[in-house]
Amino acid sequence: MLSNSTIDALNGAVGAAAGTVKKNELGQDTFLKLMVAQMRNQDPFKASDPNQFLSQLAQFSTSTGITNMQNSIKSLSDSLLSQQSLAGASLVGHSVLAPATATNLGLSGGINGAVEAPEGTTRIDVEVHDSAGALVHRMQIAPQSGLTTFKWDGSNDQGDRVAAGRYAISATAAYGSSHQSLQMLLQGQVNSVALDPNGKGLQLNTALGDIALSDVRRVM
Repeated sequence: MLSNSTIDALNGAVGAAAGTVKKNELGQDTFLKLMVAQMRNQDPFKASDPNQFLSQLAQFSTSTGITNMQNSIKSLSDSLLSQQSLAGASLVGHSVLAPATATNLGLSGGINGAVEAPEGTTRIDVEVHDSAGALVHRMQIAPQSGLTTFKWDGSNDQGDRVAAGRYAISATAAYGSSHQSLQMLLQGQVNSVALDPNGKGLQLNTALGDIALSDVRRVM
């Protein structure tokens, strides 16, 4: 059992160190002061096992190493986010090609899109539906190597210009007697960029909606 003088010495060491660290947080200086005080004030006839000191030191070193590694990772993450923000800001005003199923048609112009058809595709059927779900236009395009691009000029099957609004676009690949739905990529202009508060990285605000920078397939 420690003597009263030993307890007083230990309490003094803790009190002196406590002023330099946050509450409930054991810093490196505090830890070392406690160890030195413990070694100086131990009973010489009942000396502590040195292996205990080594074990305590190893545990503290491991904890300190993990904390330093976490701080380094956070610093690297913050740096990458800053670089991503700068890269995203340079996209404002440009158009990007990204996964989407609907976009807005203006009073003039059309909608550009693309699909990636599997090998062996002989025909790609593209359909355009209005906000009520009614089919307004259907077209067939020949598959190309890599991305197959297309443009809808904003007219219906009768050749008349449709009203401005939001339209859904889908595509199906035909090969032999089989058909397969394809992921639609649509073109939209980047209006602004922002960091997602939920940790999803940089988000691009476009006419297609909010798009993650990692989902962008092509920049125009």
